[in-house]
Amino acid sequence: MSAIDNIFIPYPLQLKSALFEKIWGGSAISELKQQAADSLHIGESWEIYSKNYISHGAYAGLTLEDVIQQYPSEMIGYNHKNGEFPLLVKLLDAREWLSVQVHPDDILADVLEEEPRGKTECWYILKAEPDAEIIFGLKNGITKQQYQYALNSGNDIELLHKVKVQKGDFIFVPAGTIHAIGPGIVLYELQQTSDTTYRLYDWDRLGIDGNPRELHIEKGIISMIEYASNSAKVEINPIVLKPGIIKTELISSQYFCLTRFSIEHAHIECSLQNKAGLITVIGDESLILHTNQGEYIITSGYSAFVPAAMKSIVCSNNSAKKTEFLFAQQNI
Repeated sequence: MSAIDNIFIPYPLQLKSALFEKIWGGSAISELKQQAADSLHIGESWEIYSKNYISHGAYAGLTLEDVIQQYPSEMIGYNHKNGEFPLLVKLLDAREWLSVQVHPDDILADVLEEEPRGKTECWYILKAEPDAEIIFGLKNGITKQQYQYALNSGNDIELLHKVKVQKGDFIFVPAGTIHAIGPGIVLYELQQTSDTTYRLYDWDRLGIDGNPRELHIEKGIISMIEYASNSAKVEINPIVLKPGIIKTELISSQYFCLTRFSIEHAHIECSLQNKAGLITVIGDESLILHTNQGEYIITSGYSAFVPAAMKSIVCSNNSAKKTEFLFAQQNI
């Protein structure tokens, strides 16, 4: 294991993904990463998370959290709180419906679970089979009380708002929004670092252990936002910065901002503005990160944590084929 010295060494940190089997998972994440599948039921890959191990360089063998605790300002920026990194980047592969669920906001996470934060999240759809859909909120005119009554009587699915999605769609999911991801969808998820989930309905199926998975009706109903939304998908507007470079600002919310870049035989400098940058390659072609220490290659389906102390990072590809990547940062 690498030791931590008094002098911080800034370079893009590539992390070992944490893979999680789920009853609804598949093999698409391995396909995205262009590697052999260890399991046919991988539902989640945690790409950038404080407990991930660093795979190379001066801090190889340490966790992201280890380095953040020693160098909070250099890693996260001067707006860090207790040396904690508040964001999590995932890849999800849904071969079956995920549970109908809801996450608490910051206040309710503290009240109900004594957790430091709730879970607001967003999704960028990487792949979607024809007619793939998600659940997002209640149908227009349905109240929380009506939904709770239907939930208790087993007729709740009819009250939920379903939305068809396709590759390239972007969905913002504020804490308190009832939601579910449907079959045939592979997505990138950026979220507050929280794993608090209240299941309201699980499609009458059994878990990996052969028993029904636990539901959290009371806490879920308390956490639900009482509104219906038929505008799940966020309208996005790509901008051509110059030949070979397209920038699409997906969201800037209370907790995070997310931008998609497409570059073709070109390079772009991403300013960090005293915050860490989270880069995930979502296209087939690799991305090259240029630093004073040399070049770092990020391949399809992989991510890098760029410390705030680097101030900026130059990203390029040497191919006539386009490279697509997502660039995320915290907002608070």
